[in-house]
Amino acid sequence: MSKRSPFCFISLLCSLPSFGQENEAWQLNIRKSTSHLTLDGLLDEPAWKEADTATNFFQTFPYDTSFAKIQTQVMVTYDDVYFYVGAICLDPDSGHYVIQSLKRDYSYPISDAFAVYIDPFNDNTNGFSFSVNPLGAQREGLIENGGGFGVTTAWDNKWFSKVTHHADRWVVEMAIPFKTLRYKQDLNRWRINFSRNNLKANEGSAWVPVALNYNIATLAFTGRLNWDNPPPKTGANIAIIPYISGGLSSNYTIPRTDYRYNAGFDAKVVVTPSLNLDVTVNPDFSQIEVDRQVTNLDRFELFFPERRQFFIENSDLFANFGFSRIRPSFPPHRPQQRAAGAHPGRVAAQRQAHGEVAHRPDEYANGRRRSGRPGRPELHRGRFPAADVWPIQSGRHSGQSYRI
Repeated sequence: MSKRSPFCFISLLCSLPSFGQENEAWQLNIRKSTSHLTLDGLLDEPAWKEADTATNFFQTFPYDTSFAKIQTQVMVTYDDVYFYVGAICLDPDSGHYVIQSLKRDYSYPISDAFAVYIDPFNDNTNGFSFSVNPLGAQREGLIENGGGFGVTTAWDNKWFSKVTHHADRWVVEMAIPFKTLRYKQDLNRWRINFSRNNLKANEGSAWVPVALNYNIATLAFTGRLNWDNPPPKTGANIAIIPYISGGLSSNYTIPRTDYRYNAGFDAKVVVTPSLNLDVTVNPDFSQIEVDRQVTNLDRFELFFPERRQFFIENSDLFANFGFSRIRPSFPPHRPQQRAAGAHPGRVAAQRQAHGEVAHRPDEYANGRRRSGRPGRPELHRGRFPAADVWPIQSGRHSGQSYRI
């Protein structure tokens, strides 16, 4: 028995790389629409009738060995501004949909929904996810590190969708601006997959089969999206979010009133469709949503998801620099998460050591970050001349500059 074990172990290792190979059997051609598309959820324009259709969805839950009992049909097309996805979700069962929430960025596993997973860099590593439930609630997020841990929904961006209902189906139509996506302009082959959660029938399904023990967003299980021409250029893409705040405090024991004011802005400049420049000047991170209240009854630290837009996009490029406790760009221990429940002095010291804002907004004066996958040799700089990323981040904290 002991002599056979090494052979079995070697055979298992040899079979593992097959999970990451391209699924050439699943290919979908996308052609440019020659007519105007109206986002109405009807899919009655000529472009939809001429588009190739992704069908024969496979079960991903409760089993992963057969076709889905309730099928879904998906078409894609595009114009100079939008990437369109149209899906016909067959629904022969009567009854209400299973929907836990109508909030944006709802939880996909506990809601009826349709989702698309896009890998514009064709590297099975990073991508985007867009999802809609039958009542029209939207969910978008980033896919990092292959998607094994799901979708990061802290990323928010602008896109549009429309849902219509019929006796035996519900139909979703998505319009995703190319300015929302990041991609290489000369790459005419993307990776893509579509999934559907049908809790009413206790079934999950996907166009490209996803093994039961893998996350549905795993980019290793994606098909090929073949463009008739390279995706269009996005043009100028600049977003500026300014803020201004003020207040006063009065001391009635001695007649005195103190006034305070502050101003600044965050900016995102898309240098190319695959390279971003993030800028923050005198940031006030109190603009982000309030963290949920948690009672910590054990001896371990709590970590809240990162919500600050300056740190979210392309955060995985900076996640592994340095040692975990002296990482220059993100909080200790875990990238894209913030410690909570610790002693205020300790938090301030940690944040100061890791280039984060401390308790006072003015302690973090400004910062800029250029990140992405430019794919152009002239844009590769610094310590990474041969890498396909350009992670550079700089800023000023407590009078001391830092740079990666």
